[in-house]
Amino acid sequence: MALAAGLVLLLWPRAPDPLETGATPGESLLFSNGQDLSANAIAYPMPETPFKEQRKPPCMPELEVEVRGGCWILHTKTAPCPRSSAEYQGKCYVPVKKPDPVPRSIQP
Repeated sequence: MALAAGLVLLLWPRAPDPLETGATPGESLLFSNGQDLSANAIAYPMPETPFKEQRKPPCMPELEVEVRGGCWILHTKTAPCPRSSAEYQGKCYVPVKKPDPVPRSIQP
């Protein structure tokens, strides 16, 4: 019986790690997967290079556009842009998060 209880505890799913809520320089506060990390952020100018967690080309056809080496979704609003979006040439964009890597091993 104790062996079964130990096995259940060993295989019980662990709680996910807490989300980081502070953005570091060079990281967007909002990606197109909807993870808004700061509700008070304002629009920002388009960065010269893609964010660390941003998808890079090839971008998804007919949905994403490539701007300055990263994939972006064009927002329906024009400048002034809504908070947590980037402005580029009078248009507003939201960066696309790169896909999470596929797990290659089983966690202990």
